Parts: sequence; C-alpha cells; structure tokens
Amino acid sequence: MTIKEFSYINPLYLIGLFLICPLLVVTSLVDIVFLDGLIKKILPAKPEDWAFWLVIFNLPHIISSFLTLADKSNVSKYGSRVLKATLLLIFLSILFNGIIPLNLSGSDLYNFQLIFFACYGFATIYHVLTQQLGVGLILSGVAPDSTYRYFKWFSIWLSYILFLLVISGDQIFDDRSYFVEYIYYFCTVLLIACLYLSGKIASASKTKVGLIYICSNMFMIMSVFIFATLEYTIFALIVPRFIHDLTAFILYANHDSNKFANNNGNYIYRIFNGRLPIVIISPVIGMVVAAAINSSVAWFLLYSIFIFDFLHYYIESFIWKGGGSHRDFLRIKQC
Repeated sequence: MTIKEFSYINPLYLIGLFLICPLLVVTSLVDIVFLDGLIKKILPAKPEDWAFWLVIFNLPHIISSFLTLADKSNVSKYGSRVLKATLLLIFLSILFNGIIPLNLSGSDLYNFQLIFFACYGFATIYHVLTQQLGVGLILSGVAPDSTYRYFKWFSIWLSYILFLLVISGDQIFDDRSYFVEYIYYFCTVLLIACLYLSGKIASASKTKVGLIYICSNMFMIMSVFIFATLEYTIFALIVPRFIHDLTAFILYANHDSNKFANNNGNYIYRIFNGRLPIVIISPVIGMVVAAAINSSVAWFLLYSIFIFDFLHYYIESFIWKGGGSHRDFLRIKQC
C-alpha cells in the first residue's frame, strides 16, 4: 500500500505522558513528609468523583476508537465480526446487569457482583497493559518473544492484584492482617521479576526511544505499587487511566488523519469537509458523545457501558496487530 500523504507522531509526546508518574510520586512523598497527609485527606476516593473526569477519560476514548472504523473498507472487513460481537454483548449485558441480579438477593447477589466486578477489572487491566506494552514493541522495533510474554503476564497479574487491593478501600488497609501482608510480599516478588524482565526487553530495543518507553512503562507499574503501598488510592487509579486514554487519543488521531488524507472515506469526518483537523474532531466527538451517554438514565448507562467497554476491548485486540488495517496508517517517528 502506497501512502501519498501522512503525518507522524512525535514519540516524545507519548513518553511525556509518563511524567505524571514522578509528579504524583513526589506529591505523595511531600504530603507524607511535610503535610502530614493533608492532600490524601482532601482527595476524593475515586477519580469519578471529579466532574471533569468522566468528560475526558474512559468512555470518550472508546467512542473515538469506534470512529476509526467508520469507513467503507473497515465496515467491509470487520462489519460482520463487530455486529456479531455487539449482539452477543447486548445479550450478556442484559443477562449480567439485569436477569441474574434480579433473581439473586443477600449474600448470593453480593458474591455475584463481586465476581462480576473482579472479571470486569481483569479485562480492563489486561486491555490497558497490552496496549502500553504493544506501543513499546512498536517503538523498540522488536517482535514479542518469551521474555516479553513473561513480562506481560507478570505485569498484568501484579497490576490486577494491586487494583483489587486499592478498590477494596479502607476495609483492607485498616486491617493489616497477615494475609494482606503476604499479598504485598508476593507483589514485591512480582515487581522484582518485572524489573528484571523489562530490563532484558529494553536492552534488546533497536531504538533509544523504544528503550525509554519500555522503562517508562515499568516506572508506571512501579508508581502504582508505590501508591497502593502508601494508600494513595486515587493516584493508583489515575496514573494508568491517564496514560492509556491520552495515548489512545494520539494514536487514533494519527491513524484517522493519515487514512482520511488518502481516501477521504470516513463517514463522520466527511461531514466536516476538512474544516477542522481530525486531531481535534476525534477527541471532541468522543467527549461529546460520552457526555451524552453519561448523562442518560441510570439503567441505560449501566447496560451501555458494559457493551461499549467490552466491544472496545474486543476490537482493539485485532485491529492494531500485524495484518490489521490500522497499522497501515499509523506512523511514529523513529528516534
């Protein structure tokens, strides 16, 4: 495929997103040493308590990801596959959010919701980390090998365990049982293993920027470990979401700009007829549509979020891989 016109992502923009990690680590340490935990006391328990958070993060980048498919070639290539997945997810959403909960009560309902949320969390962690590690492979110019696969799964399990500890809240942190202590010991072992494996992967990088990006991913994981240990719950939740979502916006805008410049075929972007750059249109549409969905009635939001999230996870699992059409229009400067 010959690309006549294309733009490139400056990888420094992608790396720059990781600056949130040292910024929040330093903030936490200053708060502990000099402010006696004042910042932690006034912070909300979760990012969603901030009004702006839902406007920018999570659902907006998912809507933008769907825009990348809105042209004839993608509809032809993926349309049937996406439609089948959508129908299945509609059924599963009704089943898990409606039918099953309505037929349970008491401890049974609680246990079901706990298992459901744990599975939901694992899928999210898997999606976030595989994207970040995948970008690292692209930038480093190396193919995934056994070291990468070990690193990926160690990172996923470490992040998932930390996620469960964080979202469990004060109930666990106030009760420093031996069980919880052993979990932290296990997480420490996983962290050390991840550090060793990431070092091996970084040393194999063919580019300097790839090496830096792999190390940055590792620092992101380390920072989540630090925040979980210091009980800065909201920081542990903010860091991966911030990096993942803004990385996604950058990748989508680059792909869509390059593809639209070549075939002018995207159904949504054709409406604007080139009057606005896609780097603006893509996130703005994502935020506007997400805001409308988030302001809808509670039952619709509950059912639709499940469908959108898992459809996004599914689609992203193949469109950016080798052989997927999206890689043909993604361009990142080599440094």
